[in-house]
Amino acid sequence: MSFGAVYPWGYWPLLAASALIGAGSFLLARGDAADLGKVAAVLAIVAVVIAAQLIPVPAAAILALNPARDAFLKRYDVLYALMPTAHALSISPETTRIALACFAAFSVSLLGTARMTSRPGAPRFLVAGITGFGTLLALSALVQNLALTNQTGEGHTILIYGFWPDPYANKPFGPYINKNNYAGWMLMAFPLAFGLFAASLDRLWRSVGPDRTARFLALSSKDGARALLAGLASLVMAVSIVVSMSRSAMIALALTILGVAWFAPVDKPKRGVRLAIAAVVMVIVAAWAGAETIRSRFEDRSDASMRGRLIAWRNAAHVVANYPVMGTGFNTFRTAMLVYQEGDPDNLWEEAHNDYLQIAAEGGLVGASAALLAVVVIAIEIRGRFRDGSPSRSSLWIRAGAVAGICAIAIQELVEFSLQIPGNAALFAVLVGIALHRAPRPALSRA
Repeated sequence: MSFGAVYPWGYWPLLAASALIGAGSFLLARGDAADLGKVAAVLAIVAVVIAAQLIPVPAAAILALNPARDAFLKRYDVLYALMPTAHALSISPETTRIALACFAAFSVSLLGTARMTSRPGAPRFLVAGITGFGTLLALSALVQNLALTNQTGEGHTILIYGFWPDPYANKPFGPYINKNNYAGWMLMAFPLAFGLFAASLDRLWRSVGPDRTARFLALSSKDGARALLAGLASLVMAVSIVVSMSRSAMIALALTILGVAWFAPVDKPKRGVRLAIAAVVMVIVAAWAGAETIRSRFEDRSDASMRGRLIAWRNAAHVVANYPVMGTGFNTFRTAMLVYQEGDPDNLWEEAHNDYLQIAAEGGLVGASAALLAVVVIAIEIRGRFRDGSPSRSSLWIRAGAVAGICAIAIQELVEFSLQIPGNAALFAVLVGIALHRAPRPALSRA
């Protein structure tokens, strides 16, 4: 709610809370630490790579190994230009330290979430809390959007919460300055809420048997009401994504809905039926948000968003070419653009608008390889959790929702930077933790 925790007074408390809660959950919750050993190891490797960018290196070595880095530092760092003795590999050690703090805190949160949600009932409890908060966030964003519809215009300052001015003079969405970043948070929360809905509905159906009348009547029960509320919550979140008018998020949302329909952990109905249901859901969401408005948004060529992204990508590729091994240092793209940006003299591109390319620019071959290793190991571990053979279908649906949320944000990150927003990164860490949790085994009889 603090604008995604993009300001220091927002992200430092968030990092402290994430680390403390994650460490407490990991230490207090029972579980086999070996289950998360590989994940912890690859996360540690990435942290070591980031930390290595902060190690001072003699100026002579910098010049010999990477003349481009030496030339940049002489233009950017006055002290280095006057007395080139030593400097970290990162062109901006201060911002790289923030990146290391973020990665460390959210890694602890990830591991703690995975351990804590391995306890009976914990996944549903946590997901229900995220669903409830996400619903309130979506409703507040929709109301705010209606209130601001007639307040945009040249020379008019938008006030978030009625007092915080939008520094970029555009139309924010919810508590986020950038509508795409809001949509990124919702892209992760929506599948999680749908997983809770499917888990609740599946649990309800199994309690009453295959009789259709009994199932219909069961919807009026307390458990049925909870399932319907979860379904309504996921629908409200999906609508808020579309109303945000984030094109990248709308595309990611559509692909996620189709993906869930295709890979849904059910035996029946057949995939064709599930895809048809998914199509109906997308039509309902589009109709609620306004099909004509959506069409106009995709036909709009008045802004230079895609042209600007192509400029940012070309500039990022230039950085990759000049810093191929260790990159410029994580969280230094904005600093690099002070020298390397070309093609857009009116704007400073603080992000590459493609987080995969930005990792390559900031981390080089070493950083990108470490990140790729972490992704591969975590993906293998998550796949192994699906094969645990747990009798809990609720756990299966919630895990599937978490994975769908991860995939949704992965799609958006091709053209956005939502995971660079600390508030979004915090939720992403929780999603990965939920996807990694080991479903509790039923207690054995001691008779």
